[in-house]
Amino acid sequence: MRGATILVTMGLGVGLASLTATHAARACFRLAPELALPNSAAAPRNAHVWVRGAMPELNAGATFALVAPGSAEPPPLLDMRQWVYGELFELVPRAPLAAGARYDLWARPHKAPWAPNGAAAPSPVLLGTFRTGTGTDTTPPAAPAVRNAILRPQAASCRAALLLQVAPDVTPGGGVLYAVWIGDRTGHIAYETPPTELASIEQVSFDRSESTLELLAAPKTGSRVGVRAVDEAGNLSDPVERTVIDPPP
Repeated sequence: MRGATILVTMGLGVGLASLTATHAARACFRLAPELALPNSAAAPRNAHVWVRGAMPELNAGATFALVAPGSAEPPPLLDMRQWVYGELFELVPRAPLAAGARYDLWARPHKAPWAPNGAAAPSPVLLGTFRTGTGTDTTPPAAPAVRNAILRPQAASCRAALLLQVAPDVTPGGGVLYAVWIGDRTGHIAYETPPTELASIEQVSFDRSESTLELLAAPKTGSRVGVRAVDEAGNLSDPVERTVIDPPP
């Protein structure tokens, strides 16, 4: 992704990314870990790997690795970034992945400090599998078709949130995530700084005419927000800006 450090940079190991800072699971968000991207039939060799979910089984921390079964090459070195509010972990290989290879994403949970003495170390968890193609991708995705930015009031156990209504993604070859910036008091949006959140689609309408992004960031009504699509290789689209409105009556 263009734009240097994003939120939190985690510790590194040889071919591994180690998550040592964790966050508690929150109501209203998914708990089961899953591979968000890449999800195309043949991912670009410069693909980033995103995992979404609060991952309660990894609450004590974890070490991640991309493993190519049957390969004699060591696992690729990874940089890791944590997108706390979007419940996303981003793994960025430091060099292009092997062409035409299958990669398994593994997480080895760290032993919890509160575990009884003598308790066995947690077993590795397979989070997902993908295959690479032969080329890299440097083409930005299409700008998202953002229809509205709506402030959802706090309700029950769910805190206030920003809902972004967007048209379904039509990016060829694979899906996208969405980077969101919130403007300052004057409405200026600083795209040269890290985005406020990175999120994935939470809901899709029955006729697939509309998707909804739900973000824990809750700017005031009248604030300006900017949204850019992020593809499998971390390429950013042109921004689309909207003014936050109250929900319709």
